[in-house]
Amino acid sequence: MNSKKIQGDQAEQKALQAYLDRGARLLSQNYRVKAGELDLVFEEDGIEAPQMQLVIVEVRSRTPGRAWETPAESLTPSKLARIRRATSCWLVDPRWRDHARRWDSIRFDLAAWDGSRLEIHPNFWWY
Repeated sequence: MNSKKIQGDQAEQKALQAYLDRGARLLSQNYRVKAGELDLVFEEDGIEAPQMQLVIVEVRSRTPGRAWETPAESLTPSKLARIRRATSCWLVDPRWRDHARRWDSIRFDLAAWDGSRLEIHPNFWWY
């Protein structure tokens, strides 16, 4: 296993634990379809209002040697489009379709790992 894969797995585990620690419920991890992939999918109570939110989390990591590009900058328009298409597939997946009525909104978060610190950026971008 290469070091990039190991770092990516570590970043995903850190993000997973951070969301679980704050009470989010994991619905899906590494959901893959032809259209793209969703790293983590949770449901949690709303941040600012009492509502149930579906939270799609994109986990990005960067090594200190790649300081010229932040995790946020690595989200290209084509990557965001793949996340959007994968989300559309996830929402109509029979395993989750019946739950959709519970969610008042969808939030897209970025979980950025720099090798030593995890930063979560809620509402990073909009569908």
